[in-house]
Amino acid sequence: SLTRSTMLVTEMNLICDIYITIRYGLLKQNELKLCNVLVIALTELTKYIVLFHLQ
Repeated sequence: SLTRSTMLVTEMNLICDIYITIRYGLLKQNELKLCNVLVIALTELTKYIVLFHLQ
């Protein structure tokens, strides 16, 4: 449905914004390990959201 795909796009944009903001902050502070954990966590979250919308 249209609303679900719109929601999905909105959520993906939000995740990207969060990712970019936090990643920028972590890289400035040289927190590479934390940055990698963030990437994994957001990837899992993304998969979960996509699966939820595909149901």
